[in-house]
Amino acid sequence: MLSKLANSSGRSVDEERNEIAHSTDAAAVDMETEFIARACAEHGIPLLSLRVITDTPHEPFPAPPKVLFDIERQRTHLVKLARFLLAHPNHIPRLIEFARRIARARKILATALVALINKL
Repeated sequence: MLSKLANSSGRSVDEERNEIAHSTDAAAVDMETEFIARACAEHGIPLLSLRVITDTPHEPFPAPPKVLFDIERQRTHLVKLARFLLAHPNHIPRLIEFARRIARARKILATALVALINKL
């Protein structure tokens, strides 16, 4: 499915994503690739970006990003997530659906990578 994809410029993630999505009618807002592309361009490094979308303005993360993923440890901090879910049990169904979206996204990206490599 082809849809509009807008780029972000670094303000507050949730606010900016929603503002960009509403002002551009984009299906998703890419919050990371622009920075990577800019750094690659500055150093003359070619870039091909394959992205899968796991959260959109209409289907946001089921918990704050810092709760879902610890960037430094590169994994979910389970105690933080458990505390959040105990305090917000209504987010549990959203978390389950998010996990399903992640699994689908992983499969789609893997398939795309294999197809790309096979064409090289």
